[in-house]
Amino acid sequence: MAAGSSASIRGAAERGFNLMLDQYASPAQVGERMALYRTEREAHGRQFDPMGVAVARQLYVARDRADAEAALARLAEYTQRTVSVARSPGREGGSHVLAYADHRGTTEEHALCGTPEEIRSKLATLSDAGAEYVLLTLLGGKGQLRRFAQEVMPAFSATQDGESDPE
Repeated sequence: MAAGSSASIRGAAERGFNLMLDQYASPAQVGERMALYRTEREAHGRQFDPMGVAVARQLYVARDRADAEAALARLAEYTQRTVSVARSPGREGGSHVLAYADHRGTTEEHALCGTPEEIRSKLATLSDAGAEYVLLTLLGGKGQLRRFAQEVMPAFSATQDGESDPE
């Protein structure tokens, strides 16, 4: 179940649903939301499995900083189109993206958009926050998936003891 507010996270945990956290939340927010979900699951007699929590992220593996900046500008345009249809007609509220929409750059801030080194760092930060399952939306098609597989993922390959090593 997709959730971001405390009430919706509690509801997902109470009902025994897995959780999907949004692509705009900071790593600190991800950690807080995962902690709340874990606490609520355990309060209802359910085990917590970090693989039951997916964190969505947009991905673009840039060649350099200029390429990353251009991709972030495209991402901002895409997000603004989403925001333009996210409001509920005739009433307050709408999509969760509205919570991030009023501050320029907020929706792009935590995207995995940058050089391979920058993306590895962002993924390590998400991992430190407790995220083990990351859903990626590729900006740029198969070539991006190939670059991610070749230039980012090797840093997270399993080591001898079964733990991943982001170094």
